[in-house]
Amino acid sequence: MEMKDEKCPCCGRGPSSQVRWQRKMLAEGRCVKCGNKAVKGNRMCLFHAVNQRENQRIRKGSKARYAGALTYRLEAQKKKCV
Repeated sequence: MEMKDEKCPCCGRGPSSQVRWQRKMLAEGRCVKCGNKAVKGNRMCLFHAVNQRENQRIRKGSKARYAGALTYRLEAQKKKCV
């Protein structure tokens, strides 16, 4: 799978090395933050998906939790296996 590195029309530069690395990880089904295996249906590993979920809750000021969320189910599976 070939990724297109499109040039910016205003400055003529291509994407940064960080963006190219993230696109590569996404194409390979790996976490875009650390490169570990990504969770099915997500672009991050379980660790980073949980961190993102909790940071979003804090940022939005939400107290309620959606117990049926994918990350909660995967965390429960992981605890059962260990």
